[in-house]
Formats: sequence, C-alpha cells, structure tokens
Amino acid sequence: MGERVLRLADRAQIALPQGIKVDGYQPSAIPIRLEEIVERQVPIEPKLEGQPANGFEVYSVSPNKGSVSVRGPASHVNALQKVLTESIWLAGHKESFTASNVAIDVPDPKVDLLEPVVNVNVEIGERRVEKTFSGVSVSTADGDKVQPATTAVTVLGVASLVNSLNSEEMKIVLDNDLKPQLEVPDALKGKITLKSVQTSKFIPLK
Repeated sequence: MGERVLRLADRAQIALPQGIKVDGYQPSAIPIRLEEIVERQVPIEPKLEGQPANGFEVYSVSPNKGSVSVRGPASHVNALQKVLTESIWLAGHKESFTASNVAIDVPDPKVDLLEPVVNVNVEIGERRVEKTFSGVSVSTADGDKVQPATTAVTVLGVASLVNSLNSEEMKIVLDNDLKPQLEVPDALKGKITLKSVQTSKFIPLK
C-alpha cells in the first residue's frame, strides 16, 4: 500500500529526567511500509520421508483437503506457491494408513495459518511392475474381427499378478471410437492397468 514517513520529532514521546531535553533525533524520519493484509487458499503438499517395506511402494498420497487458508501481508502471502506438512514417515509400512493431525509448516513468520493441521491418506501396496505380452487378441465391442487380429500390450500391476498372467487370458476390445480397452479375468479387474498397445491403428472387418 506504499510507504509513509514517520517524523520522530512529531510522534516520539520520551520520559526524561528533570532538566534534560531532546535537541533532535537521528535519523529524524523513518520510512514505514504499509501493506494490505490478505487471505487466500494455498495448496498443501505432504512431505514423505523414508521408504515402505521391501517389495512395497506408495500408490497415492491424498490430504483430506487440497488447500489451506493463510493470512498475512499481501507480498508474503502471494509469494507462497504451496505449504508442506511435517514429515510423514513411511519406513517399514506394508499397508495403507492415515496420518492424523499432521502439522502444516509455513516458514514465513509473517504468514498465519488458519487451519494448522491436516489428515493425510497414504495408499501403500505391493510393488508394481510393467510387462509386455505379445499375441493378445483384438476385436470390437460387438465381437467383430479387426485387422490386425493380435497385438502386443504393456500392462502394469503388482508383480505376483502380472507374472502369473499369459496372453490368452487377456483381450483388447475396441470401443465405438476404436479406442483399445483391456479385458482380463474377473479376479484381476481393477488390479491390472493397460499402459500401451503396440498397434497404433486397427481396421474393423465387416
């Protein structure tokens, strides 16, 4: 909001012993910067430390709120791109967990947090791997044949499941826009993700 000059001779009041007076001040004026106090939402980024147990990995990290309200001088608040939580330790974890009442850290002492804690959900599971399978059959959603009739696909999933799969258990089905979708046995649905398909274009055969 700009600067104002405070003239000490006009404002300062100093209690002095009897018979003593002030002849002047040095410096005679001090510039004071006045700035608007603002409030805004700033994204929260959980801070993770350590690694899960051997053979496991972090699937996702999600705070129960994506941002937090902060208040302070406009220049300080607007300079904040994000705020970090205190460290959430992963060492030895094999299962998903929720870190409750995790403190949020704002290093700038001129910025106040209006909501100083957050709960953070950490999803942990068996380490996933990618694997490519060749000779996977391809058809339309209506069961029509396409050209080429087979393709190679790369999938992502936990190692124990992916390594037990074979090409005959999977199928690529083309939707109405000829976009490939992966079909797997019911027991594996939601556990295997299609990463890529080698063939870039399929032609339905009528």
